[in-house]
Amino acid sequence: MTIILPFLLALSSSASLTVTQEDTKAPLIQNGGNVERDINDLSINSPLSSTSGTEAVGTEAVGTQSSPAITNEPVQTCDAEGACIINYPAAFFSRYNPVTALDMVANVPGFQVDDGDGSRGFAGSAGNVLINSERPATKSESASDILSRIPASSVQQIDLIRGQTGGLDLRGQSVAINVILSTDSKNAITYEFSQNARLDAVGFFPFGRASYTDRSGAFTYTLGAEAERFRRRFAGPEELLDGAGNLLEFRDEFFQADGFRGELNLNGQYKAGVNIFRFNGSISYEEQDGGEVSQRIPTNQDPLFFLLQGNNRTGFSVETGAEFERPIGKDISAKIIGLYRRNDSGNGGSLASGPLQEDVFLSSVTDNDSLNTETILRTEIDYSGINGHLLEFSAEGAINRLDSAFSLLVDSDDGLGLVLINVAGAITQVEERRGDFSLSDSFKVGPIALDAVFAAEVSNIEQTGGFAADRSFFFIKPSLTATYAPNKQLQFRARALREIGQLNFFDFVSSTDLGDNELALGNPDLNPETTWTIDTTVERRFGDIGAISITGFYNFISDVSDVLPIGAGLEVPGNIGSGIRRGASAEITLPLDRLGLSNSRLDVAGRYQNSEVTDPVTGGIRRLSNERLWRIDVDFRQDIVAQKWAWGFDGTIRGDELAFGLDELDNNIRRPDLDAFIETTRVKGVKIRLEMGNVLNEGFDRERTVFLTERGSSDVNFQEIRERNIGRRLSLSISGNF
Repeated sequence: MTIILPFLLALSSSASLTVTQEDTKAPLIQNGGNVERDINDLSINSPLSSTSGTEAVGTEAVGTQSSPAITNEPVQTCDAEGACIINYPAAFFSRYNPVTALDMVANVPGFQVDDGDGSRGFAGSAGNVLINSERPATKSESASDILSRIPASSVQQIDLIRGQTGGLDLRGQSVAINVILSTDSKNAITYEFSQNARLDAVGFFPFGRASYTDRSGAFTYTLGAEAERFRRRFAGPEELLDGAGNLLEFRDEFFQADGFRGELNLNGQYKAGVNIFRFNGSISYEEQDGGEVSQRIPTNQDPLFFLLQGNNRTGFSVETGAEFERPIGKDISAKIIGLYRRNDSGNGGSLASGPLQEDVFLSSVTDNDSLNTETILRTEIDYSGINGHLLEFSAEGAINRLDSAFSLLVDSDDGLGLVLINVAGAITQVEERRGDFSLSDSFKVGPIALDAVFAAEVSNIEQTGGFAADRSFFFIKPSLTATYAPNKQLQFRARALREIGQLNFFDFVSSTDLGDNELALGNPDLNPETTWTIDTTVERRFGDIGAISITGFYNFISDVSDVLPIGAGLEVPGNIGSGIRRGASAEITLPLDRLGLSNSRLDVAGRYQNSEVTDPVTGGIRRLSNERLWRIDVDFRQDIVAQKWAWGFDGTIRGDELAFGLDELDNNIRRPDLDAFIETTRVKGVKIRLEMGNVLNEGFDRERTVFLTERGSSDVNFQEIRERNIGRRLSLSISGNF
């Protein structure tokens, strides 16, 4: 950081900045000396989208009562609470030929969409995307899903909010975007149809998506549907080695699964005076059927044989959410959010072997049916009656429940056929009841904008069935965010917060992995993982799309979730103590015009992290399981505007991912991935895109080392070295709106 900071400061003084900044109060509404964010006005003059009182690009600063001339260039403002907002008008994105609002968001300079993790109630699952200054009352659908159904013609502008995000229901995010929709847009239909083909297989795998957006007085809505047929297919060799590295068996393996997925959804809003009612609903269904064929050739002259692993699954999901918002008096506004979702899923598996693929003997069968439900009721109250402060209080109640039934049938070896095995925790119910409360204040101390939150949660987890447990938890969750902008180009941000992880209820129940021939027992004594996070960010912007941001972070983790040995050669998901994670990430958006590539941009995002935890098996220090040390994503695009063509590519390289078991070590490797595309809008109102996926024939490899007894204290029993090629893909899509 000490090396990079002088470079950024030098760049700040030498490069011209298209976006501009002025310490005005334009994004706020003055109310007798108090400030409040107008959460009811969804027009362009809403507090998170106003450009009044800012400098127009390429002009001198204008007065607070004037408006800048209409321009395609971004304009920056900073409000009295410290939120620095860059307003990108819809015309700014025309160079990218967007069809949907998501196409526009994907091209916001220096920004990457975070849709949240879908866990920890409603508040804890927030991403970094708002629509008309609000989070949609949904969890099954991400903001990206909703934006993909909104036509680009309905977007008035997109605001990039840097730093202070108090009042936005995005706690923990230091950068967010707000998609402002036009209040007078006409009805529109958005569509996308594509045919996806694999170069290593013959098949017809279409994808289709369509949505209809309309407005009738104060009522606006978007109705969408999508469906696709898909095929997951990979193949490659695998070698079985003994402890000395000698080849015991060669395997030629092939996996294929065909499936179908369909979804219907509805998002809408009704505004009656100062009252706003929003609602969301979705229904989805998915099925998949297939399996793996493994031809195994021993090296000791034993005859070859086949191992067949079958797998099928179905899933049916429903979600409905509603939100009611209105002001209460002069300085108070209130919001109530309700949400319910459920997911019914079924998974079946089988394992068979024999001398011929057509003549195999069934050795085991599994079946796992589950019903997962979540019910949330949340209220939020904002108070702006104290000069220079925005106070928020929220209370949330949530009930999560999992009903799971697992069965395992294994050949008895005595002629009786398949018999049911008694597995502890096979049939169980887990229910969590949780209450979450928070009080926050957004304010400034001199030039530094602060967002302080004090939050707490109480929960009770009860499990019945094969395992029985009843436990209660209480956690304090404070956070503090600070933002400082010394000039128009440079911004510093810092955060300190405590986060509570969401328990995976499937870790409470038992299941099996037929591929590795392992039984995974559940653990009713799991505790939520808690993390203290400290991070600092420096960001520099230049030109209309140039941006560089660098973040350093440190995490202190309690009750690390991993694999826990419980004796007698058994292991379960469990908590293995405390750990740390530290590292840095960077995001860069660069225009490449000076290199002769006009109307082109390069987006690079990278992350490096290291971690430490005490291994419960060896007692030594190792890194956390299932985390990659580093990752780099590169995205290039050039628009040839006059000819209405564009081309580009995106690629990813990443480090290895290790998983530590009681008696084994898994190293999962992903090879470099590269996709390339070319698209045109020469046909009016239609975008035609041809994309080659996985140009480098990227795959995922696995090195599995199994020890005789415990890892680290015994010799290697055997190794499995696997290569999996995913195969290249070709996709032709046609999209547009009318």
